[in-house]
Amino acid sequence: MSNQAAWIPEARGKLVVKEAPMPQAGEGEVVVKNHAWAINPVEWKIQTYGIMLQSYPNILGVDSAGEVHDVGPGVTHLKKGDRPPPPPAHLAPIPRRLPALLPLHLPPRPKDPPTLPFKDAAVLPLAISTAANSLYNEKTLRLPYPSLTPSSTPSNQSVLIWGGSGSVGALAVQLARASGVKVVAVCGAQNIQNVRRLGAHEVIDYNSPSATSDILAALKGTEYLGVADCISTEASARGWTPVFEQLGGRTPPPAPPAVYPPRPSLGNRTPVPEEQILEDLLPPPAAGTLYTNPQ
Repeated sequence: MSNQAAWIPEARGKLVVKEAPMPQAGEGEVVVKNHAWAINPVEWKIQTYGIMLQSYPNILGVDSAGEVHDVGPGVTHLKKGDRPPPPPAHLAPIPRRLPALLPLHLPPRPKDPPTLPFKDAAVLPLAISTAANSLYNEKTLRLPYPSLTPSSTPSNQSVLIWGGSGSVGALAVQLARASGVKVVAVCGAQNIQNVRRLGAHEVIDYNSPSATSDILAALKGTEYLGVADCISTEASARGWTPVFEQLGGRTPPPAPPAVYPPRPSLGNRTPVPEEQILEDLLPPPAAGTLYTNPQ
């Protein structure tokens, strides 16, 4: 059996698929055979701009889904053939090597539901980590933690999800809805119905000439907590800035440099129980209550 990976041979280089070292499961580790991979903004920007990597050739990746191929000493909660839960992105520095087989140290958590397709499960790691930090971190919006049985009537609090149709935004919409707040989401016109199905109370086309006034109208009469910018580009910041200028917000994120995507905060993690969110909300995809996106 061989191990294949997509290598970046040099800064800004094109990917080359070739053999990678065959990993061995060490103490407390399992080797995961990946069946699906997801490419997120961190990775394509690393490749495009030649940032973050210290040496070449290199292998990128934090988002994947697969099954346990080998189990190392001391691992009792997983066995060969199990579908391990997606590791939260903070468990390894970015970038992390992501070949077909890779060793991981995974804490005990519920396994991926067998009915959740690999291609959907692969979307979760960085997306749910980023969404959770955007909503629940002490330095961001500090929403109430999500519940599987939120009230059908939202509280008087509200949030704005900018980019509600992408992988991060789709999870942010669902988590915010599960936290019981009013969710106002922004996306392209072609995705409005999909984002409504995810649970947003109001969805607005960011290209609409009346986007700002529509957002303000949707938030009127609520306690506006702030924006979760799930795109994090200069253009997206320009989009929500007029809302911030009129309504403020708890701790709105600053406009980031154009080359950097939204990333989980690696400091002050205590208030953001990503593992708990995964533990509470990963089983429901089998029942159709948590959706990955794009589908």
